[in-house]
Amino acid sequence: MSTSGGEEATRAEDAREVTGTVSAIREQAANASYVGGAVSSVESSCGRGVIDWENASIKDEVLRMIAAYLQGEGYSTSSMMLMDEANMRRAEGKRAEQEWRTWSKKVKKAIIEGEWAEVEKFCNKSSIKSMKNFLYCVYKQQYLELVDRQEYQKAFTYLTKKLKPFEKQRAHPEEFKDLCYLLTCKSIADVDKDWEGIAAARMRLASMFNSLLADSEGTDTSSDPIAEVA
Repeated sequence: MSTSGGEEATRAEDAREVTGTVSAIREQAANASYVGGAVSSVESSCGRGVIDWENASIKDEVLRMIAAYLQGEGYSTSSMMLMDEANMRRAEGKRAEQEWRTWSKKVKKAIIEGEWAEVEKFCNKSSIKSMKNFLYCVYKQQYLELVDRQEYQKAFTYLTKKLKPFEKQRAHPEEFKDLCYLLTCKSIADVDKDWEGIAAARMRLASMFNSLLADSEGTDTSSDPIAEVA
C-alpha cells in the first residue's frame, strides 16, 4: 500500500473511532441525568434522557472527553485537530455575538436620535420574525412626530404610503382610525393620553427594541443579516 493510501486509511480509522466514541457517549447520556460539574457525575433517570445537548458547557465537556480519549489511545493528531476546530468555532461564535451587540447599540442610538433611515435598514435586513411588527412601530413613531410638529400634509402622505400597508400590524382594531383622526387634532394628547413628547416616545421605542432583541437571543445570531448591514 502506498504512503498516501496508508494516510487515508489512518484518517478513516480515526474518523470511525471518533464517531464510535460520540455514539457511545450519547447512548450513555440517553439514560442519564446531568447533575452539574464533570460529565462523570451522572445518575440514572429511569431511561429518561434530560441532558441539554445545546448547552455550551456540556458540549465543551464532551469535546474534552473525546479529545482526552483520542490522546490516551494514541490518536494525538486527531485530538489536536478536534480541539483546534472547536476553538475556531468558539472564536467565530464570539465574533458574531460581538457584531450583534455592536449593531444593536448602533440601532438603539439611531432610534433615540431619530436617524430613521438607519433603523429601517436594520429592520428590513434582519431575519427576526417579529421585526415586521417593530417596523410598523417605527413608521408610527415617524408619523406621530410629523403630527406633533403640525406638518399635517407630510403626515397625511406618510400615513398613506408607509403606515397603510402595515394596517394589519396595528395593536388594536381602532388604532389606524385613531391615527387618521390625529390629522384633525391640535395635539396628539387628544387621542393618546400617554403622549409625553418626541423624546419620551423614542425612549419607549428603544426600550421595545431591547425587548425584541432579548426575546430573539435564543436564536442563532451568527447567521442573522444584522451583521451584514453597512
